Amino acid sequence: MPVVNNILRRDVIAATLVSFLFAIVPVSRAAAATNEAAGAAAIAPALEVADSFLVAIPKAGFGKDYLFTASLIPQALAATSTGLAGKIVRFELFPDGVDMYESMRGLVITEDLPARRLLANFAIVRQDGERVVIDFNKGMRRVFTEAWTASGGLDLAGRDTVLEVPESRVFDARQEGGRLIIRQSVQARNRQSNQNLEARYEVRYFLSPYRPGAFEGKELEASDARYVRFFETEGHIEPVTGRVSGRIARFDIRNPVVFYYSASTPSK
Repeated sequence: MPVVNNILRRDVIAATLVSFLFAIVPVSRAAAATNEAAGAAAIAPALEVADSFLVAIPKAGFGKDYLFTASLIPQALAATSTGLAGKIVRFELFPDGVDMYESMRGLVITEDLPARRLLANFAIVRQDGERVVIDFNKGMRRVFTEAWTASGGLDLAGRDTVLEVPESRVFDARQEGGRLIIRQSVQARNRQSNQNLEARYEVRYFLSPYRPGAFEGKELEASDARYVRFFETEGHIEPVTGRVSGRIARFDIRNPVVFYYSASTPSK
């Protein structure tokens, strides 16, 4: 009889464990689905083209992060481009316009003190219950000139160095794979040197919903710097300590990387 009781106890315990596990699994799946839905909701919707040359911001996109990058192309000699440093930006809606602010992550020691980095203000052309249409051309009156390559340091003066744009024209705007591409022809003036010179450029802007990477960036070890070199992201200020640290630049290669060679390149 004791043997039978022990077997029964084991069966009851096993059945209880199975019931417990089956009870947990749906809850875990539901929690995972909830987290996934919350993560998807945090991603900004794609920006749109309106009236061929204007930009439409879905109202669900205000207050969410976008990746803002650009390329500067001189319109004399050879029209080859220089990639400019990217920024994480947010759009905020006001009664008289739309502001574009840069994210403060990595630029302040503490978030306890209020800070806002205004990049541009855009006039509202029209709006409805779904989206706000802005004049991107009139808002982008300056070109940030910091290049995308960095040595792991943080140059705040270089980050905020700009060319003034007296006149400009957006002549092309289109969407490609959820990314908004804007081509703007500009006159650009350097207010520090040769102020009578107005150089001509094409500025090509790229705006897409910002999706943070799942990996943690690696900082280059000082002992490795003697033998190896990497492209590095611009340095970020660590909270509390104030230490500036850069990370090895990593590129998402899930999409093919396409290289173009000039026809004058030797076959070898």
